[in-house]
Amino acid sequence: MSITDNLIVKGKRVVSDEVAWEFATTLRGQYIISQALSIAIKVLDEYEKNKDWTNAEPSNCEDMKFLLHAFPLYKIHESELPQHNHYQKEQHEKENENGI
Repeated sequence: MSITDNLIVKGKRVVSDEVAWEFATTLRGQYIISQALSIAIKVLDEYEKNKDWTNAEPSNCEDMKFLLHAFPLYKIHESELPQHNHYQKEQHEKENENGI
């Protein structure tokens, strides 16, 4: 059984699990998506900073940043945590440099 065996096309969306799709539309699901995007962006930014082009995926990282604007819950929560304020300041400065 392959991963594509249970795909469901819903308009312009392709999902493999109706329950997971429903969960993703809840506040908790959006928070989890936001957390995953936030962590992945940090990792990919670090790869790019270290010029690890095998893993950096700059275009994927930019798309994740775009999605994070649509799912900002973890980013909002993270900005309230003292240990993340330094990262947030760096990220804000980088966004300003890039005109975001």
